[in-house]
Amino acid sequence: EFNPNSFSTYFELGNYFKKIKCFNMALNYYDKCLSINPNFKEANFEKANIFSKTGRHEDSISALKQIIELDNRNSEAFDLIGVELEHLNLIEEARERFLDAIYLDPENSNAYYNLGNNLIKSGRLIDAHECLDKFQKNGKYSSIRFSGLDNLILIVLDYLLQNEKKYKSYFNKKVDNSSIEDLIKKLEINKNNINLKDTFEKVYPFENNFNTLETNQGNGKDYICLLGFERSSSLFLQSLFDGHPEVSTLPGYFFSGWFNQNTWPIFEPDYSESNWRENLAENICKYFEPQFNANSKKNLIGNSDDDNLWLAHNTEFTQLGESKSEHLELNQDDFKKHFIDLLMPYGEINTKACFDLINESFDKAYRQNLGITKQVTLFHQYNPSIFNRANFNYFYPNNKTLLIIQNPIQLLENCLVQDIKNLQETPGNKDSFFDNKSFYENLTSTKKILSILEYYINPMNSFENVRGVKLEDIKNNPEKTLPKIAKWIGIKIDRSLYKSNFLGKTFSIPSINFNNIKGSNTQASDDPVSHFFHSRDLQILETLFWPIMKEYGYTKMTEKQFTENLKKIRSWLEKPFEFEKDIHKKLPSDTPKIGDIIVLNELRKKLIFFWELLNSKKTYRHIFKHL
Repeated sequence: EFNPNSFSTYFELGNYFKKIKCFNMALNYYDKCLSINPNFKEANFEKANIFSKTGRHEDSISALKQIIELDNRNSEAFDLIGVELEHLNLIEEARERFLDAIYLDPENSNAYYNLGNNLIKSGRLIDAHECLDKFQKNGKYSSIRFSGLDNLILIVLDYLLQNEKKYKSYFNKKVDNSSIEDLIKKLEINKNNINLKDTFEKVYPFENNFNTLETNQGNGKDYICLLGFERSSSLFLQSLFDGHPEVSTLPGYFFSGWFNQNTWPIFEPDYSESNWRENLAENICKYFEPQFNANSKKNLIGNSDDDNLWLAHNTEFTQLGESKSEHLELNQDDFKKHFIDLLMPYGEINTKACFDLINESFDKAYRQNLGITKQVTLFHQYNPSIFNRANFNYFYPNNKTLLIIQNPIQLLENCLVQDIKNLQETPGNKDSFFDNKSFYENLTSTKKILSILEYYINPMNSFENVRGVKLEDIKNNPEKTLPKIAKWIGIKIDRSLYKSNFLGKTFSIPSINFNNIKGSNTQASDDPVSHFFHSRDLQILETLFWPIMKEYGYTKMTEKQFTENLKKIRSWLEKPFEFEKDIHKKLPSDTPKIGDIIVLNELRKKLIFFWELLNSKKTYRHIFKHL
């Protein structure tokens, strides 16, 4: 009002509306800013960022080109154009833009990262590894730092574990045997003696990333990794083992991100400080406060980016006890005291040793049955990134990993129904599609199909001690199934196995067949499929999920029918699912036509990859073996 020609004020207003996700308002203010000062490139960068977030990649490129018209040596703009071109599947053109960005600024670490990932898609693995190495040397720790190398370790491990004559990568068809052989030779990986620790260190060439302490140092317990993803009821299974006298475990998956690439740099002590042990104890309680107090709404390292996510509440740690009226609240001082005492013999510490001591301190502070020696530590790793899971395996190479298996179609339906339950019908809906991130996320829910399918091509599933167990077997026949799991883990049968609780507080109300336990409700597994998917959707999904459904007895489809369905559904994969159309109808009137949303076309191309894999192999390479 006082200065209508203040372009910087319009820019700050744009930033404000962007922050609260009112993207259309933000774009309006950025345009006003540029109408007053066309040379203010920061506004165009912000416009490009909004366009990219909402899937308008061509508009994003246009905004970035306006920057280049003013400054043809702007390395960042060239790099971001490359990113947008990749979203449009223009891989070679994108590579040229990344090279332009590096030429203009040899210190542009993000351009090295993007070029490295681009080269993986082109099958040039050695060049990709060198680019990603330069990226980590130039760049700071970030959430994307390890992503490209995650792809490389999957490719290398898959090749080493399978030794197939014809190799087909999820990342790009151009990744072939010769390029993998060249990379393995360059990294000096011994194909005849596969050593995860050695492979991990060579693929991730990060200085000072691996502490010099011996990784087998620690409490000598066996580690069990309970692997959870989406709504897989892994918390339920953990609750059965929580009270076992031989099992050490941290209730819930609050520490799931401990082996994330960004975690240890936060906690690594400054050993020059005399009180480094006290500082470490304080930081653990500070950053992982929800583990000790379920009323804490703090976000957690390695978990969702959503600042409003109240993880303890969403996982029912505020609803414990028979009447669901209790919450988990622990005295942090008790934990700190034991942790500091256990730290005293250490002159320095690493990721693994610290995690071992966290578990031991938690037991000493809050468990009552300390007279019995704990045989195993159960670590609940939920939705881990590739690095997160590989890093855990690096430190605990002899761990046993267990995953609860459910009917994947029902699991998918539960996820999608939960995601869209709050969507309103279009009439009367005044929100803009571009002002509500949840609209965009709901429309791209096909990503959840891919996230489930990707579990079946992860080579870490083929490690010797990885198993799957059906939720229905635990629910319908606990007297037979739970002793099998206990024997595999290496612990005795104990009556606590048949009680669902955390630290003595009832997690849910058990019954003889566990059919009243939330997360293991019989309705979720006994109801006919499906209340959500159309008939054609179901044919596609049952065909794509057939290998896992066949392995675990979730389908009556014969192999002959499966083969026939493969041919039948191929053309369908190029068109939207019927459930996607249903979601689209519920969205605001300014939602783009479903065929014009680029990200949906990208997702369909990835689904076609899985079809091609099934058409070639009739299965997925790394399905969890049945316990």
